[in-house]
Amino acid sequence: MTPEQPIEHLGPITCAKPERLLQHGAVADTWLLRQNNDAFVLRIDRPLAARLGLDRIGEQAVLAAVAEAGIGPSVAAADPEHGLLVTRYLEGRVWTDDDLHEPAQLVRLGTLLRRVHSIPVTGPALDLTAAAQRYAQAAGSREAQQAAHQLHTLLPAKRKRPCLCHGDPTASNILDDGRLMLLDWEYSGLGDPLFDLAVVIRHHALDSAESDVLMAGYGLGERARTCLPRWFEVYDALRVLWSLATGT
Repeated sequence: MTPEQPIEHLGPITCAKPERLLQHGAVADTWLLRQNNDAFVLRIDRPLAARLGLDRIGEQAVLAAVAEAGIGPSVAAADPEHGLLVTRYLEGRVWTDDDLHEPAQLVRLGTLLRRVHSIPVTGPALDLTAAAQRYAQAAGSREAQQAAHQLHTLLPAKRKRPCLCHGDPTASNILDDGRLMLLDWEYSGLGDPLFDLAVVIRHHALDSAESDVLMAGYGLGERARTCLPRWFEVYDALRVLWSLATGT
């Protein structure tokens, strides 16, 4: 699907013009749009998004909450039935892996994640067991089924009070304009905040000293820190499943 086709029936941005492709991904394509002096990001789902069961309606509720908190983009238009989402374009510098190895940046990120986890929102659950099963089904291999089973056995007990989690707070989803914001909330949901911290630490291979700085910035207590290794294993299993499901 070209960006011109969905724009025609997306209400507030019917006059917007595609400027350039931002990302061609396994799950969706994203385009930068311009309309007069306004800029938007159009996301067009690819078929895999439906097979992975991404909750596009629940995502909109999360985006409304994070936009109000000033740490994420606001929704300009949406058509979840057809896999379309338009958000306001945010100016800033997208982080790289190097940022995740700078102590001052790790403190800032820890503080940001603490804010995310304190946002009151009614949204979808961050159900990693269900996600693993969908990834395994999309992959269609015995290896994927085994990885999904492993993830299920690794998951700690559910928290009595789950909180909003981003689900993928890696460098490419962190925007810096002097303050930090998070992009791409499609994997967000109500879950255990330790998962977000585990994603950062494992995805960017933080060493023990760097991990300590991140956790100090977050304000994570000693008791909670002892639970992180289990979440590292959960994230590792989920990464294997994602790779098998998307072929990346």
